[in-house]
Amino acid sequence: MDWVSGACLLVRRRDAEAAGLLDERFFLYTEDVDFCASIRKLGRKVLFTPVATITHLRGRSRSSQPEASRQAYRRSHVAFYEKHHPLWAPILKLYLRLKGEL
Repeated sequence: MDWVSGACLLVRRRDAEAAGLLDERFFLYTEDVDFCASIRKLGRKVLFTPVATITHLRGRSRSSQPEASRQAYRRSHVAFYEKHHPLWAPILKLYLRLKGEL
């Protein structure tokens, strides 16, 4: 499992602290993907269980501020690539500029 939703995330405190908690460069989106990547870099596993049932009311932030949410998503996406895939970040930025999304 690459990542699980931050809406329902259980992690040992020592692992969360070692991973650096949630990176403040990520606002609204991608913070859970980044956090799980940091956990995996520590040699830990990200697991998922279908036994637990969680209700996450998705889309509430996006529906109230769609343009701001879209921009936050793109900024987080770029920040993730700058942090974890720096060689690909310029290509992503170019692609998003060509699409008019950056």
